[in-house]
Amino acid sequence: MYCSFLFYPLYPLSPAFTVLKSVQKQSSNNREIKFKQLLIIKAIVVTVFVAAIAFYFFMDPEESYFLPKCTFKLLTGYDCPSCGVQRAFHSALHGDFMKALSYNPLFLISVPYFLLVLYATISRNPVSKKLKKITHHRYALYIYIILFFAWWFVRNIRF
Repeated sequence: MYCSFLFYPLYPLSPAFTVLKSVQKQSSNNREIKFKQLLIIKAIVVTVFVAAIAFYFFMDPEESYFLPKCTFKLLTGYDCPSCGVQRAFHSALHGDFMKALSYNPLFLISVPYFLLVLYATISRNPVSKKLKKITHHRYALYIYIILFFAWWFVRNIRF
């Protein structure tokens, strides 16, 4: 910040240097506090994420009465694009990917994409910058939206 060796003889005499020194200590303390707060927030997010995974691992959505049912399907009789996601997630956690695929194929496509988006957003390394350019690109979003609506249409065609 400043060249202390040039002003060393004046340092004890000048109140400005004492103020500057205290400001530097406060800013480093603020950084430490922000870092600790960020660390606590990350720990809470990870804990909630792990708890949700454990919940869906042990709770079968087909047998549970308190897990939410699809409101769109209850009102219209048609499947929405996310119908079956809870069952697919439960099956995927148990390693039954074919069953998960039968519940909702879009889910198995969406999870890796959203994990890549999450990694590219949170991480701060050169790989994530390149990955962010790909995952956050407007064409990637367009493709995902087209797949979403195409899946919604195709899954409701009655053969």
